[in-house]
Amino acid sequence: LTPRPRSTSRANSTRPPQKQFPAAMGRSYLNREEQMIDFQRKQRVIWNALSGREYTLVAVDLIDPTEKVIAQVTSICNEPLVHESLFRRILSGKPYPPSMAADWLARGADGWKKNSHFVFGIVDQEGRIAAACDIKSADASWAEVGYWSSASHSGVMTNAIVGLIDLAREAGFEHLFAETQKTNVRSQGVLCRAGFALSDEKPLRGNHYIVFSINTQTANQTQHSTARG
Repeated sequence: LTPRPRSTSRANSTRPPQKQFPAAMGRSYLNREEQMIDFQRKQRVIWNALSGREYTLVAVDLIDPTEKVIAQVTSICNEPLVHESLFRRILSGKPYPPSMAADWLARGADGWKKNSHFVFGIVDQEGRIAAACDIKSADASWAEVGYWSSASHSGVMTNAIVGLIDLAREAGFEHLFAETQKTNVRSQGVLCRAGFALSDEKPLRGNHYIVFSINTQTANQTQHSTARG
């Protein structure tokens, strides 16, 4: 896997539209100052906290969506923990197909082009997709993050999220949040080790989820070398 040549142009600077959030979230989004998101850096080197191996966060628009890459994404998304957590319900228990992997890569690249959402692949030293994480909107004040990782690369996810937080801060994001199922202790551990804290915000996905959030401006910027998980 070889990242595409990096463009020297900046992300589309069109201002994202204001979004209306449910009042139950307990935040006032009306009349807030809009901010433009501008990812000037789309790659970051990180390390696996368990093995010490080097990985790279790479924006998916810099990754060629080859059949090999699609097969790697498909394989990870069919691993039991990933499939059960993210895809079993929406796929009615069926396997995650290569067509969904190809669509995920295409939509991820389109998000960078439109400056609407920002997907990163986590690539190992052999050029293989090991994990992924994303920021799901261009709302600088309160944006959701998501992630998945192969069991074969245990130890990479926390530092990947720490790297994502750093890139988000540089791009202009103020607060990030994530929703996890109440029973997903592993995912909650990743968030806590990366600096997120349990929030009193009401989850958008229902009462069987809980919300974690972080202020990127006050987050610890030195966690890369100490985070484990």
